[in-house]
Amino acid sequence: MANKIKTKLKYVLKSYVDKEGFDVNGIGDYTYVEEQYQSFDSKEEILLYLQKNIWYENRETKPNFKTLKEYCDMFDFELYERIE
Repeated sequence: MANKIKTKLKYVLKSYVDKEGFDVNGIGDYTYVEEQYQSFDSKEEILLYLQKNIWYENRETKPNFKTLKEYCDMFDFELYERIE
């Protein structure tokens, strides 16, 4: 009897975040953009995370999107599926 390999589907959300750095050799403080990857167990989990944690730049209002596609289109997020 052949062994079945159990696989689990995970979802990875790729986003870009602003970071701050400091260069002691003359330029001092600077900002740069870094890729950030977060792993989730379901698309629903990602949507709930985004609805709770994503704000517009003014930090006073939040988008009221109902789909992951809307968040990805507006904020340049990328969604990947990963098999473990």
